[in-house]
Amino acid sequence: MKSYRIFQVIPGAGTVLSNNVSSIWKNILHYPLIDLGHDVYLLDYYYDTFFINATDDVWLSKHEPDFSNFFWKMFYAEHKINKFDFCFLYLCDGFINFEIIEKIKRLNVPVFNFSCNNIHQFFLVKNICKVVTCSLYSEKHAKAKFDAEGVHSIHFQLSANPNIYINTLSKKTIDVSFVGTRYANRGYFLSEIINQHINTEIYGPRWQKQDNSISNLSFSDLYNRIFSMLQKNGFNYSIKFLTGRLADLYKKKTESKMLFDSIKGQIDDETMLKVFNSSKINLGLSTVNSENTDFGTNLNHIKLRDFEIPMCGGFYLIEYLEEIEEYYILGKEIECFTDKDEMIDKIKFYLLHDNSRESIANSGYQRSIKEHTSQLRFQKLFSNTYFSKLIN
Repeated sequence: MKSYRIFQVIPGAGTVLSNNVSSIWKNILHYPLIDLGHDVYLLDYYYDTFFINATDDVWLSKHEPDFSNFFWKMFYAEHKINKFDFCFLYLCDGFINFEIIEKIKRLNVPVFNFSCNNIHQFFLVKNICKVVTCSLYSEKHAKAKFDAEGVHSIHFQLSANPNIYINTLSKKTIDVSFVGTRYANRGYFLSEIINQHINTEIYGPRWQKQDNSISNLSFSDLYNRIFSMLQKNGFNYSIKFLTGRLADLYKKKTESKMLFDSIKGQIDDETMLKVFNSSKINLGLSTVNSENTDFGTNLNHIKLRDFEIPMCGGFYLIEYLEEIEEYYILGKEIECFTDKDEMIDKIKFYLLHDNSRESIANSGYQRSIKEHTSQLRFQKLFSNTYFSKLIN
């Protein structure tokens, strides 16, 4: 396969709400390209905070110019030394001055922009997708959103890097674990597990209120976000959104009494991998809340965990979503549930049947190594007919 020179701009953290430094996106989007022999210039600019403030137009307008100027300065300097074949970006609307993207395209350098969570957050890339050469999306059903905008897009599924996500064959010391941010139905499902007196450990942001912040936002930041929401979506939508959030906060307060002793706090990448390897059952919760005009609608989509956990050899019990069946055989490589009762029943069953659980975990691991590595995802992308046409 041909070696490419790539200008890459990606964040570090998998969740921008975490207090810990993370390299998750580098692990699956940067290092695999190096492994494949490509010449990748990674922009040295910390912009994870842009994602936290992605809906705050006031904040973005203040910070975008510095980022844009640095972006163009480094791209142009490096391109003069040795021309880039293409750009691989992970940006949202408002992060960068679109004229810079246009200038790069005028140099005959295609610009690809990756995004995930498009099922419920497509509004974050609705404008930039019209400027870049082509968008890369991770959820199969997101294609319709890009098609509706009349833009080019390619399905580029999430994955796990086997050089990072390693099956350590560790002793299983945790009955049930969940690693992820608190939202949607996650508190409900986990409180139901704990109510059955099942040893459960919960890791991630938003599980505990912190000082004077709500969801890691200061009150001034929250004000700016509400102001931006009113400007973009109008009064009626904003009231509906805020009412829903207040109801959600009340529900979380009730759930937290049950969850309190199981909450273990936020963890770094290394500890997360240890949790995956040390858990008898790794829980996956697929539901998200829509954050745009269909606010209040529950949706689901593929997530990083769906590939990270099986790649570590962990037994994975996931809240069912249709798309997952394209990547794993249910009941043989991973397990799933459709409601609270089925979840509890399967947790109890697999905690009692080690051989069945370990057989499924091993089969999921073998499938992941064979088909779901980050290196294979890039090889498939580079062999895509439209992608090849653009960069060759």
